[in-house]
Amino acid sequence: MRLALVCCALLALLLVPTADAAQSGPPIDPYNPEVVPGVVIVRFDDSVTLPVAGSGPVGKLAGVAGLPDLAGEYGVTAVERLFPQAPVKPPARKITAYDGTQHAVGSLHNIFRLKLRAGIDPAAVAKGLAAQRGVEYAEPDYVCYIPPTNEPGPVGSATRPKMRERPPGLAKPTAAGLDDPLFAEQWYLRPSPGANVVAAWTQGEGDSTQVIAIIDTGVDWGHPDLDGNIWANADEIPDNGRDDDGNGFIDDLRGWDFVNHDNNPQDDNSHGTHVA
Repeated sequence: MRLALVCCALLALLLVPTADAAQSGPPIDPYNPEVVPGVVIVRFDDSVTLPVAGSGPVGKLAGVAGLPDLAGEYGVTAVERLFPQAPVKPPARKITAYDGTQHAVGSLHNIFRLKLRAGIDPAAVAKGLAAQRGVEYAEPDYVCYIPPTNEPGPVGSATRPKMRERPPGLAKPTAAGLDDPLFAEQWYLRPSPGANVVAAWTQGEGDSTQVIAIIDTGVDWGHPDLDGNIWANADEIPDNGRDDDGNGFIDDLRGWDFVNHDNNPQDDNSHGTHVA
């Protein structure tokens, strides 16, 4: 099957769930998302200095005039650096966007988990901090659940029921020019209510210079639809126990597993591979 995705990596840089939060759970209400009580995630501007090496009591912010007293005004009792291994001044890098513009790759060293006094609303604190100078973003620590997956077995069996039926009256997608024998059964690749991928493929089938980061359960880079299309970190020497590219992560050839805290983002659920 032809792919619109060319390169994939597991990079959990925008959403940072706790290890306990990344598990199966109840359906999430998008209008009332579940959050970790008493916790706010904040990314300070690089001009701000928070004098902690890893975690500890809240210190006085420095570097930007007018920043609030975190302990007094917002009830912060402790701070924890989310990426203590991230260098303060990483090697200068830029990424090229789809429109050709280049953007600097930011550092992770100034992202913190703030712990609040009991009874304080994380959403209110996040809103207040987000409006401050020197704060790039502030959000509650949203709880993430991994959807349950079915046990292996024939489709339609008790161990692997059909996940979703094709809407009545919707014609099967054409498999012309494609090598996936099950493509005709994948109605969700059709136009509305599907993704209309066939039309997208007429415009292009991907660009190996573009890296797509997938924040999910990992990826099976040996899958026949993905093999040969998975991103590899050319700046990292595999299995030498060193952080060759200076990004704070050792031997991150395929990405990083931020739940198990290791360099093996192999999919242990199957959802991430499906998304890729």
